[in-house]
Amino acid sequence: MSSKNGGRADLVASGLACFALLMALVQISMIPSYRTAPFGPPCWAFAFTYIAAVTDVIFWLRVEDVDHSK
Repeated sequence: MSSKNGGRADLVASGLACFALLMALVQISMIPSYRTAPFGPPCWAFAFTYIAAVTDVIFWLRVEDVDHSK
């Protein structure tokens, strides 16, 4: 993590994290619609948001250097 901000998330990073959380909640509320979508491009379009969110969390944890020994 950059030392420019003292190792803390700045306002922009916090805002983007809150927006991502809001979008995740919207996606969860749409699960009934996703379950009725036929397999094909619509299915992949819906699945992309989940894949992107999980990938973002994985990269975020890697950048933060989370200490698992505590």
